[in-house]
Amino acid sequence: MADSARTQSDTITNGQIGQLFDRLSPKLRASDISAADMQEVLKRPGGRMTDAVIGALRECVEDTKPYICKVNVPDMVPNKQLFDQLGTFVLHTAALNSMPRVGTGSRELEFFNVGRELTADEVVIEYMERGLTMAYPFAVIAQNLEHPDFARRRPNATFWKDDDGRWCCFWIRRRGLSCGAVAVHDHKLPEVFWYAGVRY
Repeated sequence: MADSARTQSDTITNGQIGQLFDRLSPKLRASDISAADMQEVLKRPGGRMTDAVIGALRECVEDTKPYICKVNVPDMVPNKQLFDQLGTFVLHTAALNSMPRVGTGSRELEFFNVGRELTADEVVIEYMERGLTMAYPFAVIAQNLEHPDFARRRPNATFWKDDDGRWCCFWIRRRGLSCGAVAVHDHKLPEVFWYAGVRY
């Protein structure tokens, strides 16, 4: 019978807990939480604070793992009517005109998050290290249309090159400008982005 008990190597180490507090300490000191307010929180016997911290850490753990899904991609036309379904948007004409018009049918997408700002060239390296190629924009659009809250938890993006060899990016998120198709040749991309890929 298999032993389902957690082994010593499964548990968080004291060293890892120390590293976590090393990162938290300066952020806590720089916050606008007063010592008096913090003391009131610490007086409470309930586990709400610790549960909230553990919940946030679980989300961070999930961010280190790929999100894999299947999506059916219908025929699409990259026009205002399509992007209106995704929310407020910004479109660069050159990027929009160069957007690949392929990728219909059933697709398996793999989204990954790196946890730091990246240039497009750096993103390419991350794709290669994972054995992925960049997903077609229509597949990403279809995933977000089918699951409107997907970008709330995982703001996502994919890339292609225009006729002049510049990197372009389609991205979607759920605050501020909701989506865009823009040239990003020399820009840093936010650490919150989940990049969409497909297996070779």
